Amino acid sequence: MSMIDDNFIEDVKARINILDIISSYVELKGNAESYKGLCPFHNEKSPSFMVNEKKQIFKCFGCGEGGDAIAFIMKKENLDFMDALKVLAEKANIPWPEDKTITLQQRQTAELREKLLQIHLIAARYYFQMLWNNVDKSLDYIKRRNLSDKTIKKFGLGYAPRSTALREHLLSKGYIEKELIESGLFVSRGTQIKDRFFGRIMFPIFDIRGRVIAFGGRVIDSSLPKYLNSSDTLIFHKKNHLYGLNIAKNNLTRDIFLVEGYMDVIAMHQYGFSSAVASLGTSLTEQQAQSIKKYCNNVYLAYDNDEAGIKATLRGIDILKNNELSAFVLDFSPWNDPDEYLSNNSTEEFETIISNSKSSLQFQIEQIQKKYSLDMEKDKVTFIKEASFVLKKHSSPVEIETEIIRLSDITGLSIKSIGSEVYGKYFSPKQFETQGMKKSSKFTEKNDIKIHKDEEAWLITEFSFLSYLVNHISEYDVIKNMLSKDDFSNEESREIFDMLSDKNLSDVVKEKFKGKNIKYEVISSEQIYNLMLIIKKNSLKMKINHLLEEQKKLDSSNEKDQRRLIEIGMSVMEFTKELDNL
Repeated sequence: MSMIDDNFIEDVKARINILDIISSYVELKGNAESYKGLCPFHNEKSPSFMVNEKKQIFKCFGCGEGGDAIAFIMKKENLDFMDALKVLAEKANIPWPEDKTITLQQRQTAELREKLLQIHLIAARYYFQMLWNNVDKSLDYIKRRNLSDKTIKKFGLGYAPRSTALREHLLSKGYIEKELIESGLFVSRGTQIKDRFFGRIMFPIFDIRGRVIAFGGRVIDSSLPKYLNSSDTLIFHKKNHLYGLNIAKNNLTRDIFLVEGYMDVIAMHQYGFSSAVASLGTSLTEQQAQSIKKYCNNVYLAYDNDEAGIKATLRGIDILKNNELSAFVLDFSPWNDPDEYLSNNSTEEFETIISNSKSSLQFQIEQIQKKYSLDMEKDKVTFIKEASFVLKKHSSPVEIETEIIRLSDITGLSIKSIGSEVYGKYFSPKQFETQGMKKSSKFTEKNDIKIHKDEEAWLITEFSFLSYLVNHISEYDVIKNMLSKDDFSNEESREIFDMLSDKNLSDVVKEKFKGKNIKYEVISSEQIYNLMLIIKKNSLKMKINHLLEEQKKLDSSNEKDQRRLIEIGMSVMEFTKELDNL
């Protein structure tokens, strides 16, 4: 059963106005039927984010996010349902009810969670006091790191003294040793428990709501380990959190800086780069990438300039790519990390580094290049083959284009040979102009491809394309970046294209072709690129026409569905823009 009565949920929703909630995050314009603004969940220049005050719902026609006020807070603040409801209840000044439906175990877990949060808050305040008392000259150490008082307070830095100091402090507050062990801030040593952290500068780790949930600690001498972090507890799972996100989220537009350590985050914030976060260890996790995606689209990777940092950057690029985030890499060599760079250079110089950041693709290929001597023909060929493999997996045509041109420049090999290695035999260097690969603005259905207008004959065109793909299955991974099964006009073509995603089924598809009486045309590798464009263009035109027909019917009806009309208008705009770019 639910821990909260449904009536309470409805009461909260009734006493808050979704317009007031969302307006604190998004600039909205319009009227009660339809307020609109730029979506806070994805990057866009034209507003596709709509709020209906009357129905108390929101919808983004760009990324698809939608729902009520609770759904908005869950998405925007990265909260679960109960925590989002608590936020709205507080805004509505509605006291949180006692829930008689929860089990004894649930109640005990909830109570323990609250105690652990209290313990961490008390610990953070205690460490903070110890630092400002300059215990063990800890404040002197911090000052030598060029941190201002404002920055120290902003991040709540502290100091952990001798090995039993925090234990004694918390016991004096009435907490018992079992609770201290559960907090993760203590370790058992024989019959006694001792502080996990001592003789260290302390970095409190906050959740997205600003609650202290863990700590990182750094020694102020040469002892090891240099850094020590909290272990996972009931309130803290390292893979789910990013250091500094509770502060950075308020300064994010579409870019975030992902760094390796606490001091890197703090230094960047102090010098004005206030969207920096750290991944709480060298490796970025899927969960952390998903958290980033809730706030921005572009990630600037600024890990340490050593072997471990480079490996972490390469892993991070793959994870960010899997989560449809754009990654760029900062090069601050010969300095080791952002903290070191900013301590020795101006913010203007750091801005230049950002402006000159490398695309993730360029960085990946440069790391491959380091393994080979391009003066040797054998190494050159191996390098291009390995680089091409990376290019084939990349989704951005512009970045691929740029890299093909750059690879041609550094190897002396032709654009045609490198492009063919990437795209296959159908690649034509005519696709490249001085500024890179461009599709003709005056696209015509040439190259001896016969275009069929009626439905039956169009099947011939699609089957001609599919027959080529069946016999060149290795090119499927490149082609799928441009076409999807939904771009085909009939169910049979869609089924065949979908089956080809499993290369083991290519023989099955060949048998399907043999059973057809359709005389499809033979398509050459030189024709295939244009044919892809034709199929895509036809698909978009069909989608637009279908939407315009629906719009016409709605306009002529007595009861107009305004919401659906808005949806149609936004979709037509998007498809038209995509068509114009072909």
